[in-house]
Amino acid sequence: MAGNVHIKEGIFIGSGATVIPGITIGKGAYIAAGTCVTKDVLANVMVAGVPAKIKKEVGS
Repeated sequence: MAGNVHIKEGIFIGSGATVIPGITIGKGAYIAAGTCVTKDVLANVMVAGVPAKIKKEVGS
């Protein structure tokens, strides 16, 4: 991670994930290993892939 990344509480970022500057990661979000986050991540979702896409909703 580099630059101004805003991380809310209770999140998980997997190994090797990349988050570009200016991104906000919502509360309770999961970012899978190797994911490249190029847009804000909503709260309580799991994202994966390059670029990151929502795969499912997780606990609230």
